[in-house]
Amino acid sequence: MIFEVVGIWYKNKGAVLMLEAIREQIRARFPDARFAVTEMKPEGRDGLDVVGTLEPMRKLQRLQLMLPGWVLRKDNLIKRREVTVSLDASGFAYGDFWGPRNIRNLNRRSRESREYGHVTVMLPQAVGPFENAEMAKGFAGAANDFDIAFLRDEQSMRLAGKAGVDMSRITQAPDFTNLLLPALAPEHASLRGVAWLIPNEKVLASGDRGRAEAYLHFMSEAARTAIDAGVDLRILLHEGRSDRGIADRINARLVTPLPIVEIDSTLQTKAVIAEAAFIISSRFHSLVSALSNEVPVIACGWSHKYEELLRDYDMERWNLDLSNEQDWTALVDDFIAKVRLGELSRRIAPHAKAEKAKAEAMWDKIFAVIERKAA
Repeated sequence: MIFEVVGIWYKNKGAVLMLEAIREQIRARFPDARFAVTEMKPEGRDGLDVVGTLEPMRKLQRLQLMLPGWVLRKDNLIKRREVTVSLDASGFAYGDFWGPRNIRNLNRRSRESREYGHVTVMLPQAVGPFENAEMAKGFAGAANDFDIAFLRDEQSMRLAGKAGVDMSRITQAPDFTNLLLPALAPEHASLRGVAWLIPNEKVLASGDRGRAEAYLHFMSEAARTAIDAGVDLRILLHEGRSDRGIADRINARLVTPLPIVEIDSTLQTKAVIAEAAFIISSRFHSLVSALSNEVPVIACGWSHKYEELLRDYDMERWNLDLSNEQDWTALVDDFIAKVRLGELSRRIAPHAKAEKAKAEAMWDKIFAVIERKAA
């Protein structure tokens, strides 16, 4: 069986974590499964050990589709009609912020999947808002065609329903990378117990100059407060080069710049976070990696998915609203005190267990559909 995974970008560690989590679950049920991805550059496919699916959307691809399969396989490509199951793991790609292109691609893939007889799955993701009527209609039409579909949070459920999605066909389920538990490699053992500041350039891209200044102010104030409290704090580049510029801007505001750490391995990045003292982060999947391992967090995000994630773990107080400026020093001091008492880890623990159980139940439902339709 060939499992196509849509929405994976090889330079995004959160996306790669989703791919690894998908592989782990599917290979436990279908050991001979193969994996394909859409819209991926060749260097990304090679690095992730997947083939690429050709779609009839560009002139060159249309010409390639005329070639026999054995020729395409030499270039690590297959025709999309060879796919058995198509899983949409976009994470957060459908809504006003992203514009109409993603929804047009979603509708095109939906039409092709019906034609080819794929089993179609929308894996848990955040969506919306959909203020544009055509985008709302396009998303609803495609979402209603999935064989089984999940959304991550209550706001996404509400926004999808408002867009016209048949909500009787949608189930709420958490981000499934919480089931991925890589062991910390010996070469990273010295990072056990470190606290991390994890920036995200999208926070700046998603707002005005005032928001950008508020974000940089908070991150630098949080760093100063943690340093003054004697915390071993460092900056972790969850997305590598794209976040290095903002890390440098934070460091420029500090008397003593923080060490900047980048780990090539996506799985080892997750393992390091799972062993952290705490994180202050704007990267969604770093927060999942922490919370699912009972590591306390402060979230400073740019969309409703951050608010909803922290609510799932009874940590709403620590999801920051940059438009409502507080005494950041007092807030971070209080957070560090609660971390040292173990109060926050104890609060997170039962929710981490419950969220993993929900993710396991989601996969059981997905495999029941696959076995019924693709057997």
